[in-house]
Parts: sequence; structure tokens; C-alpha cells
Amino acid sequence: MSNHDDAQLAQLSSTHSTSTISTKISPRLVWLGFRQLLPISFFVVLFGCAFGLAAVQAQLSNLEIVSMSALVFAGASQFAVLDMIQGTAIPLVPLIITVFFINARHILMGAALYPWLSQLNPVKRYSILMLLTDANWAYAQQAFQNKMSGYGLLIGGGIALWLTWLLGTVLGMYLGGIVAHPVDGDRW
Repeated sequence: MSNHDDAQLAQLSSTHSTSTISTKISPRLVWLGFRQLLPISFFVVLFGCAFGLAAVQAQLSNLEIVSMSALVFAGASQFAVLDMIQGTAIPLVPLIITVFFINARHILMGAALYPWLSQLNPVKRYSILMLLTDANWAYAQQAFQNKMSGYGLLIGGGIALWLTWLLGTVLGMYLGGIVAHPVDGDRW
């Protein structure tokens, strides 16, 4: 992010009191968060591509693959589920327990953000947490610690990461379809 963007973020984050951070979430703040995490998002495309390819090899349908990436949005858990479902039917409870423990760090990340998120109404708070990743958490935590708003980083950065995860997943599905059916392109 450029110095100009830093200055804009500081200006949008300022409040009358230095001890509190504005809870105003503007489109401009979200756009700045989106732009700040976009460079990291390009690496997410590669990881999503690997997932899409692995999911095709695990013989999931295109709808199942895209739905999992759109709704779960947790790469490590999604890879673990692929390992668990290949070949045998897995009961739902062990699957849920596995996903829970892989993502338990989100409980700690959410707790670390609680002093700032608690100022928001529950709908905004939980909507933000749906987009929480390691990257946007780290950037937002740093912003909050520096008395700047991290809400745009959580929302805009989360959207950037989610969209590029989906893009990578679809690219991986396409590549997996080519690998599985090199001549007839039967998967599409």
C-alpha cells in the first residue's frame, strides 16, 4: 500500500477520541482493504487452483467443488475433507470434528479482534467473521493496534481473498477436467 493509501486510511479511521476507533464502514475503506490484500490474493489463486485440481481428481462434481470453496472458504480443511472422502464414505461427525480442529485458530483470531468487533452490531460482526483469514486478520490487527480502522481490511481484504480463492478453484477444475479428459473435454 502506498503512503497516499496509508494517509487515506488514517483519515478515514480518525475519530474525535484517540482511545476509540470509528466503527463507520465506508465503501472507500472496504476498497482500500481490498486493494491492500490484492497482492497476497494472487498466491491464493495458486492454492485454490491446487484445490480445484485435487477435487476433480477426487471425483467431486463441479457444483460440489465450487460450493465447497464458496461456502467453506478454508483451504486446509477442504484438502483434509478431500483426503477423507476419497474411496470411502466418512461419517459426518468425524468430518465436522476434523474441520473444527483445523480451523480452531479462528476462535483465537476472533477473540483477538473482539475489542473492536464488539462495537459493531451482531449482523456486521458475524458477517465480517465469515471473511476472516490469517492474512486479513494480521493486517487488521496491526491497523487496530495502530489506532486505525481495520474493518476495511477485514471486509475488503476478505472479499479479495475469497474471490481469488474461487477463481483459483475454477481454474483448477478446468485444469483437472483437461487432465481427466484430455481429448473430449467431457467435464465442461
